[in-house]
Order: sequence, then C-alpha cells, then structure tokens
Amino acid sequence: MPYRQSQKLVTVWGRFTGIGLPDDRNWISAPEFRDIQDLNHSFSEVAAMTDASFNIAGGSPERIEGAAVSPSLFPMLGIRPAVGRVFTPEEAQPGRDEELLLGYGLWVRRFGSDPNVTGRTLDVNGHSMTIVGVLPQGFDYPLKAELWQPLAFSAQDLTPDNRGNHGYLVLGRIKPNLTIEQARSDMEAASKEMIARNPTYPYSQFNFAFLLVPLLEQTVGDVQAALWVLCGTVGFVLLIACVNIASLMLGRASAREREMAIRMALGAGRSRIVRQLLTESLLLAGLGGLTGLILAPFALREIVHAGNVALPRMANVKIDGWVLLFTAAIALLAGIVFGLFPAWQSTRGTPYEDLKEGGRTSSEGGPSGQIRQVLVICETALSIVLLVGAGLLMHSFLRVLGVDPGFHADWC
Repeated sequence: MPYRQSQKLVTVWGRFTGIGLPDDRNWISAPEFRDIQDLNHSFSEVAAMTDASFNIAGGSPERIEGAAVSPSLFPMLGIRPAVGRVFTPEEAQPGRDEELLLGYGLWVRRFGSDPNVTGRTLDVNGHSMTIVGVLPQGFDYPLKAELWQPLAFSAQDLTPDNRGNHGYLVLGRIKPNLTIEQARSDMEAASKEMIARNPTYPYSQFNFAFLLVPLLEQTVGDVQAALWVLCGTVGFVLLIACVNIASLMLGRASAREREMAIRMALGAGRSRIVRQLLTESLLLAGLGGLTGLILAPFALREIVHAGNVALPRMANVKIDGWVLLFTAAIALLAGIVFGLFPAWQSTRGTPYEDLKEGGRTSSEGGPSGQIRQVLVICETALSIVLLVGAGLLMHSFLRVLGVDPGFHADWC
C-alpha cells in the first residue's frame, strides 16, 4: 500500500457472530469508536471515516463524492498535502468543522490548479466552507473520495442510543513494538471491557468482538489467490513455449553435430562450444524478453481497462523496475536452462565418430531423438493441464452468467 509503514495499518470491524449472518462484519458506531480510543493499548493512532456526498453550488453546480474523516487520518497514512495543510485536531469539534480538503483531480478540474486556492470559500450543501489544502495526486482514500471535511462527533452521536448506528470505518496503526496478533489480543480484551461497561446493549447476547484486518488484505480481498492462479497459468504458458523452443533447438543442434565435430577437431574445446550455444540461446531469450517488454504497455492498458471494476487498485498497476528485473531474470533463466540440453547434446560425443559417414547425425533413434520425445511428452502434459484449467474456468464463468440476479438488467 502507498502509505507510511502500511504493514502496520489495520481496519477495525465489529463482529456479531451470534446473529448467524454469512458476513458478520460491521462498521463501527460513534460510541464504539470512542471506546476504541479509550480502551485500546495497541494503537499509536486511530481514525474514523464515513462516506459523504457534497453538492457544490456556484459556477457549475456539481455533486462530489467525498468523505468525513478524523484529522488523524492523514498523519497516520503519512500523506502530505500538495497545497496548503491538512486538518487540525481542533477542527474535529462541532461548529469548527467548516474546512475542506480538495482531491487533486477536483483541484485541477474546478480550480485550474490554482496554487492560491487555500483560503477560498466554497458553497457546499448550502454552507460556506473554507478550502485549507489540496491532497496529492492519486490519493482518494477512502471510497474514491474527491472532497474531505473533518469528522466531528456531536454529543447526540456519542449517546448510548447510537450504539446501533454502525456508520464509520475505523483505521488504526499498530504500535511499532507490537505484532498484529498482540493487537488482536488487546482488542479482544477491549471488547470484553466495552461489553461490561454497557450491559443494557445486547453485545453479549450477539457475541460481539472487535476484528482486526490488515489494510492490504481489506483492500484486495480474495483477489490474491486468483492472481496466483493467473500467475501459475502464465508460468505454464511460458514452460510450454520454452519446451517447444528447446525441442527446436535440439533438432537444430543435431543438424549441426558435424559442424561442431569439425570445430572440435580443429582445436575448439567443449567449454567453448557450450559457451557459443548458450550465447545463442541467451540471445534468443533476450530478444523474446525485449519483445514482451515492448508489447507490455499496450497489453497493460487493455488489462487495466478491462479489470478496473473487478480488481482493486488497478489504477496503481504499472511497469516498474521490479517488473524489468523479473523479466530479465526469467529470460536469463529460460535461456540457460533450456539452452543446456542442446549444448550438452552437441558436445557429448567424440569428434571422429561424428565425422564418420552415417554417424549420429543420421540416427533418428539416438539420444537426440529420445530427448526430443521427452520434451514433446512434457509439452503435451503441460498443455493438457492448461486446457483442463481453462475449461473449468470457462464452465464457472458460464455458470455465473446463468445466475438469476433478481432483476431485469435490460430495465436498468
């Protein structure tokens, strides 16, 4: 995650496991958020947030999706404004929450990237509010927000009657010296203390407990398993291609056995012949990797467009230094591993035997032919595995398309 020490960030959920729902995670109410602040010993910082819609008047009226957040959110994430400042703790008080932070896109679109935008007022939901800063490009947490205001809890929000109003997502930063397991134990004790302090609310009846989920896991959900499956599928395709090329190179090496025998008879050592053939293999692998890198930006653009709804954080997917390093390593590994067989086969005999009329070069049932048969068997096996997996995925996809969604999509 693009935040300061993101491995320490967790979302806090309330769980009512006694209700019997398949997904028993709930957001947090305002009184419960206050209890988390008071009872926890594992968080260095904690923040609450909720989604909000803002109707902007003046000039071109516009409806903006945004959020109301605790001022502690931005320091917790390590977010520094591009212009101005972020919220102060004093602005999380009722009557003092009339400030706004603009998203970078909204700042460019509506204010023309004016660096002097701070201090200007904006008519939002019928109230005049002051712009205090602009957040950096790409930041939209939570819920694709473009406009933020301070979250100020009123006395009414914090009354016991509001414990059932679970309308806030809570984010916490675990202290540097604690693990997530220790934080979970601490929050389990905090939930028991909260239940004891509020016997009139049915926390105990529905088996309430706080649940901590790492922010990365919360953001990407179960996509990780699907991406590993996809990575494995791509690996099978790479293996099939490499085995196929190795088989072709082995056949080419068989045709060059007399050439290599002449080279060795003229004084070339086996190591020199192996280096030559490995160099050819690495050149082929390098050209393949380079071609992939040239095509990757075009393919990535289409993948991001197609998966923007189904996959989280697709806008952050890019080709960076790690991708280049991985591509170079895979190309190098493929060139060495699948170039060794032809190189070894070309130098395993003796020169005078290869120069004889009707030597190994004319034998289809020799070692070269046997190795090629093994490679063909491996390629067929890998292709069958890939084909069966593709068939199962297509079957699952067709079943999903056949599920009745409960409404007529053509009426929408």
